[in-house]
Amino acid sequence: MAWELTEEDLHFAKDSISRIKEAMRLSIKRTSLSREEVVDYMNALAEVAGVPPISKDSLDQWTSNDPKRVIPFLYVEFFCRATQSRMLGEVPLRQFGGKWITDAEAEMLELGIAEIHRINSEEKKRLILENVRLRETEKGIKRLLNQGS
Repeated sequence: MAWELTEEDLHFAKDSISRIKEAMRLSIKRTSLSREEVVDYMNALAEVAGVPPISKDSLDQWTSNDPKRVIPFLYVEFFCRATQSRMLGEVPLRQFGGKWITDAEAEMLELGIAEIHRINSEEKKRLILENVRLRETEKGIKRLLNQGS
């Protein structure tokens, strides 16, 4: 075999289903919708997308402790939209150190990075000017010393 599972892989595999299910349970808990309303919202989206509807029983199974019953990827976006929660979508992103951010948050991040670059440029400019002044001061002192000799 060209690869072997590491300890980190084993830990990841053992916890991945529970992270998914916990994100779903928290999302449902924090939404103002009931489980039935979440299902109705998801089914309205599914109908527009042309995919099969789900039942409340499906949602209950996906949030149960049964590791064999997990939300199909196709429905993840519908679930996040219905619950107005990013938690489930962030589960796989966090495995790679990522985070789900909105376009507005991405623009704020870009602005912050630009501001850091501006501050760093200003600091570099200040240091260069300080070095130029020091060299000019040294030249002036040498001239004065040479005039005095």
